[in-house]
Amino acid sequence: MDKTIYYYLRVLRKKDVKELADELLVSPSYVNAIENGKKEPSVRLFRDYANALGLKQETLKRLVNNSKHMSIEKIIYLLLKESFGEEELESK
Repeated sequence: MDKTIYYYLRVLRKKDVKELADELLVSPSYVNAIENGKKEPSVRLFRDYANALGLKQETLKRLVNNSKHMSIEKIIYLLLKESFGEEELESK
């Protein structure tokens, strides 16, 4: 199964599964299920995910919604755009 944006955000933030699971107060297998698209986070867990990844909830929601059915290249571009801003990416 394809990885979700949750996986790419975790990797971008240089967190391993156990570290993130500990922060979220869930098991590593639950984090893996979310990253593999088998489960959706609850409202509380979504909020905690955003905090653990250093994002506003609105930003995470936009990333999750926009990344569905995208290629890995588009997901990476979206992540870079969120991290650095569109103007900086366009100038490179």
